[in-house]
Amino acid sequence: MKRWKSLLQRLGQMPLPPYITRAPDAADVERYQTVFARHAGAVAAPTAGLHFDAAMLHALRARGVRFGYVTLHVGAGTFQPLRSERVEDHHMHREWINVGAALVEQIRHARAAGGRV
Repeated sequence: MKRWKSLLQRLGQMPLPPYITRAPDAADVERYQTVFARHAGAVAAPTAGLHFDAAMLHALRARGVRFGYVTLHVGAGTFQPLRSERVEDHHMHREWINVGAALVEQIRHARAAGGRV
C-alpha cells in the first residue's frame, strides 16, 4: 500500500473542479485542502470546508462554539455536472462517511439541552 501511495503522489496530479480552468500546480496540494482533513481517501476536498481557516475556528471556539468531526471521503462524482432533467434521475458516485459514536452522543446531548447542531 505504501508503494501505491508513493506512486500516486509522485505521478498523480491534484484533481481540480471543472470551474478552475488552469492546470494543477504543486501549491494545490496545500491550497485545495480543508483545515479539517485528517484521513487520506477522498477524491477531492469537500468544498464547503474550504471556507474555514484556523483563525476562524479559533474565533468560533472563543465564542463558545463546540465542534464535532466526521470523516467524509468525497467521490469522483463531485466533479460531474447534473445531466438529468430531474435530480432524482442523476447517478452519483459513492461517497464514504464516518460519524463516530462519541459525536453521536455529543449531538444528542446538545439537542437535549436545547442547543443547535
